[in-house]
Amino acid sequence: MTPVIFKDQDAQFREWVRLHPEGLVVNLPNLMLHQTNCSHISDLMTKAPKACAEGPSAASDLRAWAWRSRHQKLLICEDCQA
Repeated sequence: MTPVIFKDQDAQFREWVRLHPEGLVVNLPNLMLHQTNCSHISDLMTKAPKACAEGPSAASDLRAWAWRSRHQKLLICEDCQA
């Protein structure tokens, strides 16, 4: 599954997070994976793009996407342990 990407779309990103409480978010500059309820993403703006996914395969989908698109592994947030 291809993640939903938000860039310069703060209202749409916040709405996605609100509607997907069990979703996952990758902050693209550092490729850090977060749960949607993580305090690290609650106030983030989308000047730096965010990749979002939901569902039982969200984590593996985002890991595969990061490897395909960036040739890097995702970092895991130490606070939310996404």
